[in-house]
Amino acid sequence: MKGEVREAAARGVVIEYVSAWNDHDAPRLAALFREDGSYGDFGEGKVFPGRGEVERFFSDFFSAVPDSTLTLTSEPAFDEDRALCRWTMSGTQTGALWGLPATGRTFRVEGSTVFIVRDGQIERAAAYYSVRSIARQLKFRISPEAAARPPVAPPRDVVTPPEFPPDEDNIGYGE
Repeated sequence: MKGEVREAAARGVVIEYVSAWNDHDAPRLAALFREDGSYGDFGEGKVFPGRGEVERFFSDFFSAVPDSTLTLTSEPAFDEDRALCRWTMSGTQTGALWGLPATGRTFRVEGSTVFIVRDGQIERAAAYYSVRSIARQLKFRISPEAAARPPVAPPRDVVTPPEFPPDEDNIGYGE
């Protein structure tokens, strides 16, 4: 029964996360995270530790892409307090993004996010998507050196569909 309660809490958090994202409400998104929670944006290759940094990340992103939408492409998978969501994100870059000037162009990218939820709040979230796909769609130039490097893949132990790894903490970014 205890696992079902944790899964219900994780399900509620994921629903609220998608809703807050689509409302472009960075403070509401950040409030879903524990004070010491973290968000790993592995398209960009950065981890944002602490609720304040999480809010700053989302505020900056929504300023750059104010019409962004996050649409779940399948039913999320849950395993007690862990969740895996597959999604499509789209939007128009009207502000500086990743230190690059606004292009006014649109993008669409598929990705996934893994959540660990503790006591009804996100302890960790890790999003995976292709920043190169976004860069191409926005017509950013990628240096020849960067283009020659293979894209960064998520750690192999993040999720092994259709089951989650048995360890307690399967995100494991940079610790």
